[in-house]
Amino acid sequence: MLKNSLKPADIPESLNYKFTAEIFTATEIGGNLCDVFKINKDYLAAFFVDVTEKGISQGLYMMKVKNMLRKALLKNPPEKALHLVNDELFNTVDKKIPLKAFLCVLNLRSGVLQTFNAGHVDPVLKSPNRHQGFIKGPFSQLLGSSSDTTFIPMPLQLNKGDKFYLYSNDILDLPNACGEKYGRNRLLDVISSSGDDAQAVIHSIRQDVMAFTGETSLKADVAIAVLEYTPTVEE
Repeated sequence: MLKNSLKPADIPESLNYKFTAEIFTATEIGGNLCDVFKINKDYLAAFFVDVTEKGISQGLYMMKVKNMLRKALLKNPPEKALHLVNDELFNTVDKKIPLKAFLCVLNLRSGVLQTFNAGHVDPVLKSPNRHQGFIKGPFSQLLGSSSDTTFIPMPLQLNKGDKFYLYSNDILDLPNACGEKYGRNRLLDVISSSGDDAQAVIHSIRQDVMAFTGETSLKADVAIAVLEYTPTVEE
């Protein structure tokens, strides 16, 4: 049950976006959390949280962080919400577990995606014209690691049909039998060649990861989410 709670249970429906997410968990309680929710009728929030340690206590810790982020984002602009959560984690939590995190907030009317990267891997942006690539933005310190962390926003303009790929840090470091890492280029190749259906792309990434590692079961979480901007009518 805890593993299932680390991914979105009910993804809000809309004519202006599609959000697809899967977390394929390893044998232990996974170290990745993904969530998406509507802040209001004009804004959608999505975030990834990743903790390097694995186990039940870490899973419960991430659930606490998830609830804190939701509560803060419902009442504050994203940058302030991150500061509030960071301060609470750093100052009030007994066991400090710094977290890699990626937050994005989409304006459903304008298509502006405000992004914040706290030590997470670079997301991938894919456009209908087949242009795709990693989005390299400014990095902040890990969430909960310091009392004076500055969260630097990077806005992106999404156009109709653009897809924004978020994935867990673990994917890029998974090794094959020769000790080679899965890496950025291989991930980008799979995204590029797997068509436009988000669920099919997620399936292709998982299958390619398994083929690369040669394993029958995962030794680390594989978490993938796809946010597609599909503006149609005002809601």
